[in-house]
Amino acid sequence: MEKINNLPKQTCLPICIIQPPLCPEYQAVQGIYGNLSTQVEPKTANVMKLWRDKFNEFYPNIPVQVQENASVSSALKEGMSNFALTTKPMSDNEIEAFEKTSGYKPTCIRVAAKVQQSGATAATQEKFISEPLSEEFLYLYVNKESTKLLSPAEDEFIKIILSKDGQEILEQEGYIIPDVIMEDLKKVK
Repeated sequence: MEKINNLPKQTCLPICIIQPPLCPEYQAVQGIYGNLSTQVEPKTANVMKLWRDKFNEFYPNIPVQVQENASVSSALKEGMSNFALTTKPMSDNEIEAFEKTSGYKPTCIRVAAKVQQSGATAATQEKFISEPLSEEFLYLYVNKESTKLLSPAEDEFIKIILSKDGQEILEQEGYIIPDVIMEDLKKVK
């Protein structure tokens, strides 16, 4: 199987490829209900909590649990959450263990890359977009079979992440969307 940045091609898709000024404004929909649970690495917890808070501005009656866990892939494999946010891609062994337990591979969305320099200037960030200084990407794993639809709550949660507000949260936390993610999408198609 062809690999992209050492990730199995079928496992991780770079979905968010739009710079925040071009991201759509989120539009709430009616009739959304349910519960969501997420597992996050400690260093990604703040991003997920901010996404949860933004989601709850639109859907205050839908609880979103954010649980910090050093092994998000194990928690996802055990069915303990809808989503896992991590800076480390799942290994082939972790993907295989997940598939053995659930009968399908997790869906992975590579959403951003970390800017490593504090106080980076706009010019530095522009350079990073075309030539990442770091391999630290942010991966959102979704506990979902590829042939099934997301629940309405899961679908709206991802739409918030990919919206202008969701992308601005990433920027506030020092993440950007580098060109390499856009290039990966072209390879996947």
